[in-house]
Amino acid sequence: MGSIGPQKSKIFIPFEERGDEKILKKYLKKHGVDETIARIKASPVDCHQYVHKVGHLNYELIGEKAFSVNNSECMSGYTHGVTEAFFKEHGAENLSESINLICQNQINNFYAHQCFHGIGHGLMAYNDYDLPEALKGCDGLPKMFD
Repeated sequence: MGSIGPQKSKIFIPFEERGDEKILKKYLKKHGVDETIARIKASPVDCHQYVHKVGHLNYELIGEKAFSVNNSECMSGYTHGVTEAFFKEHGAENLSESINLICQNQINNFYAHQCFHGIGHGLMAYNDYDLPEALKGCDGLPKMFD
């Protein structure tokens, strides 16, 4: 991958200041998830929220295939973002049927936890950050996920 210096990482500063997703989406499309997240980590920003956005945008670009990307950088912001984008498109009514798709990368307990935590992010975003409503979505999960 090579050295990522501060000069190259400044590409993301205009995105934050202007809210211009086009810059981030173009970079993601050209360089992929891992390289995009590496550039974000090299920038002087809170990478978790940026990487949420990478998850949203990658879901827009490749749909459900975005769940197959395993990236836990920046406190698993990518997984959280993909899950939020999925709920935005599909809703939460069929969560128990979607669990295998959403949590397909459970290669160990850490990834399993991040998947379920990501579902919480998705439910919160889907329910406009109304915690009691979001928690009702958890009722639809199979009991093994309690």
